[in-house]
Amino acid sequence: MESQKKRISKPREAFHNSKLNANKYKILSDHCLCGFLSLSADCRILEVNQSAADLLGCDAKKEIGKSLFDFILPNKNSPFFNDIKSVISHSGDEIRKEYEFITSNGSHIWLDVSIRNQLDHPLINAVLLNLFDITPFMLRVENLKGEKERYDILAKATSDTIWHWDIVNDKMQYNSGITEMFGYSLSEIENTENWWQKKIHPDDLKKVRTKVNKVLIKEHNQMQIKYRFLCHDGSYKYIYDRAFLIFDSNHKPIRMIGAMQDVTQFRNYILSIKRQNLKLKKIAWTQSHVVRAPLARIMGLIDLLKANPSEDILELLSTASKELDDVLRDIVKVTE
Repeated sequence: MESQKKRISKPREAFHNSKLNANKYKILSDHCLCGFLSLSADCRILEVNQSAADLLGCDAKKEIGKSLFDFILPNKNSPFFNDIKSVISHSGDEIRKEYEFITSNGSHIWLDVSIRNQLDHPLINAVLLNLFDITPFMLRVENLKGEKERYDILAKATSDTIWHWDIVNDKMQYNSGITEMFGYSLSEIENTENWWQKKIHPDDLKKVRTKVNKVLIKEHNQMQIKYRFLCHDGSYKYIYDRAFLIFDSNHKPIRMIGAMQDVTQFRNYILSIKRQNLKLKKIAWTQSHVVRAPLARIMGLIDLLKANPSEDILELLSTASKELDDVLRDIVKVTE
């Protein structure tokens, strides 16, 4: 009798233990941060933990036995269904990709999904899916793409050379202006600050270095400076460079973004105006000092000639006229 009780109690104990283990597994599964699904060969849901239900906005208990295709709605043109069918058709196969899904309330989420075929495993006999929510990360990626697109449009809209200096890693990047403005090919450009400094005119280099160091040390967030920059053909262009400095949370400079504007033609135009002004000043001085002398003599000689006609006066008048003509010729040369 006692032995019979023991024989009966052992299966009961085993059943009880298995139930405890199942409950323990269920609790651990529901408290797992990643979503979990198990599927049959025909994509029927065998198991879904609470994290997966929360991610997809559904009731975990109600989804058991339903087709996965009724439970999960991928975004249009998503390869998710084709991928999962491909895994099911190959024993032991596994795929891990990012997919965009639409939840039951219509919101869009991005999931990192691992799909593994364990149908031939004697204890598992299912297709296993692990789901990780990567929506915040993908949104940041999309924002960065948008910012990059705006930057590219701005870079194309301006004739300036836009540059970005990663101070921490000493890396410099340029837009297409570096080739269009200065004539360098992409293979000639080195993405370091040293390459940029080597192209600055030797007479301007000390001034530029001093200005950059002053901005970095004093934590000024803006810099404006003029210098000459070497072109591919060996000539120099006059540059007006404006930059903005970015700091980290500890107020240490980490990046500098600037725009190099070619002001060579404008500078030459200003110099031409200055040269023209000097000519005008010289003409004005000549008119007030040099022209007045022979002109005054001519006027005086004409008065004498009217009162007393004389060959000597005519000779003096001719000489004064020639002097005036020479002065006028000099003025014409100055204006040329």
